[in-house]
Amino acid sequence: MERHAPSPFGQVEARLALRRLERLRPELGAVLAGTALGYTAEEIAAELGGSPTATNRRMHRGRRQLRQVLGRARR
Repeated sequence: MERHAPSPFGQVEARLALRRLERLRPELGAVLAGTALGYTAEEIAAELGGSPTATNRRMHRGRRQLRQVLGRARR
């Protein structure tokens, strides 16, 4: 299997995104990281020790806060 490294531009974008993700509360960042890796709310809840309902709430709250953080970064 051949592996391809991301472009330098892609690497910079990824680092900036991770820095912005770190600005969120840890429980929100953990849920968003789990969804980015393709895990379901049920799987994330089992890993973090919460309920799927609470995980979904954190997912929505985290996305909203991340949009705000990203919006501030563009200014």
